[in-house]
Amino acid sequence: MVTIIDDALLARVVAAGDPRRAAGVDSPAVLTTGLWYYRFARALLDDRSISGRLSAAFGNIDTEARLALVSLLPEGVTVMGLEVVTPTAATATRDAGLAGIHLNALASEAVGVALQTGGELFVATPSPSLTSIVAPKGVD
Repeated sequence: MVTIIDDALLARVVAAGDPRRAAGVDSPAVLTTGLWYYRFARALLDDRSISGRLSAAFGNIDTEARLALVSLLPEGVTVMGLEVVTPTAATATRDAGLAGIHLNALASEAVGVALQTGGELFVATPSPSLTSIVAPKGVD
């Protein structure tokens, strides 16, 4: 089973260096989306906001070390982005819209990855739009 993690769980994984332990999952494949990876990288590399939700665990290391963490994700973590899932994400967004559900780009990409891989979606903060399309698992 493929496990898909959001940006907050990605931060935990990078801080711990162990995808399964940090995300609380037992999966041979751990994915994140391109946009969640981007949000994590942006938070880590912005010296003005290094105490934020995504970057607080990394405030005690310098910018070069943070860049290295962003550039080389832990073994077992793969990024699957819009370049791969756009048709699936666009179809899911269209179908959601027909049902009166709005998916922003982050949610659309996550739904696309989940649908295309058949994976389980794990998120730190529940999202009503994601819940209406796939059943993400909440992680404390």
